[in-house]
Amino acid sequence: MHQVTDNHHSARRHCKHVLSEGERRFYCLLLLCVGVAYLANNVLPSQEGFRACYLNDCLAGLGFYPAVRVAAYLCRVQKLPGFTNGCLFIIALTLLAGVFWEYVTPIYREGSTSDPWDLVCYAGGAVCLCLLKRAVCR
Repeated sequence: MHQVTDNHHSARRHCKHVLSEGERRFYCLLLLCVGVAYLANNVLPSQEGFRACYLNDCLAGLGFYPAVRVAAYLCRVQKLPGFTNGCLFIIALTLLAGVFWEYVTPIYREGSTSDPWDLVCYAGGAVCLCLLKRAVCR
């Protein structure tokens, strides 16, 4: 019986699709910080320039992948087919979502507009996520 448990833990450790406890904590804390920053950006007065136009887009890029991973964990999804933890994948997935938000959403949501600079901000947020992951999740 003990050997079965060891094999189970060994298999889990080598599967990159399973969210480890450390990653889960990191992503949850990051999502909390992103949420607080988003609320502060929308509540504090005198929004001008970058803060008014692009900060929320950077925060979306930073929080999108962690939100997907935590949601999958909460729904007890053990594997996300095709998902990796690599930076290129994280950036590509975030940009794919950004393309949807910027070019499909305006088709069905009145008042929504497309801004190619938003895609740059989404990618910038995803790059920041990769750098944070590298620094924290060693």
